[in-house]
Formats: sequence, structure tokens, C-alpha cells
Amino acid sequence: MGTLTVVRAGAGSGKTYSLCETISERVVQGLDPARIVATTFTTKAAAELKGRIQQRLLNAEELTATQRLEKAERLELAVIGTVHSVGHQLLTRYALQMGLSPRLDVLDEAGSARALQDLLGTTGAERWEELAGLT
Repeated sequence: MGTLTVVRAGAGSGKTYSLCETISERVVQGLDPARIVATTFTTKAAAELKGRIQQRLLNAEELTATQRLEKAERLELAVIGTVHSVGHQLLTRYALQMGLSPRLDVLDEAGSARALQDLLGTTGAERWEELAGLT
């Protein structure tokens, strides 16, 4: 079983720095970069996070030059991005195993309203009563 690390803090508190340190240290210690899932709230922060981790790996004195390059390259297989993009990447990557098409589209507001109406229309009243009883 893997390790889960959650970092929550306000803007400007050093989250990106802390995540870079933690992730790069674990990769240097042997964690396969392809097993990393990291989320941020903006695309810019995700790109910065990935770039900083790769830079740390490329400068890791504990590793040989070949290991540095291999680990930095394998970071491309990590899932790093916004909460929404990470969800999309994971759904796309494992769609076939979940019995879904790997061709996934993000719905606009009108499309999601139609999808919700379709879902609500196909769910029997007894299921809604069961769910209401859970509150």
C-alpha cells in the first residue's frame, strides 16, 4: 500500500515548496515517479510544481546522472494537475477497466443539466426514498 500525504494551507504559505521537497525526497529514496498523484487548484501551480520537482531530481546529488534523467523523465507519467484535470486523466487512463469509453468529454453547463435530467429520469422513486432515508 502506498503513502498518502495531504498538504492544506493558505496562499503563500509554502505548499508548493513543501510538496516539491516531499515528492522529490521520496523519488530519490526509490518511489517510482509514475505512482505520484498531486493536485493543485490552478494550471499554473500544477506546471510550476512539476517543473520544480523535475529540477530537484535533475540536481539530486544522491543519484547518478543516469538515475537523475530517468526519474525526471518518469515524472511525465505522474498525474499532476488541477483537481479537474487529474480526475479526467484518471478516468481516461482507467476507462476500459471501468467499462467506459476512453473518449471522455467535459460537458458544458447545458450538457450537464441534460445528463442530470436523464439520470434523474431513469432512477426509480424507491431509490430516491432510500437515499432520502440516509440523512
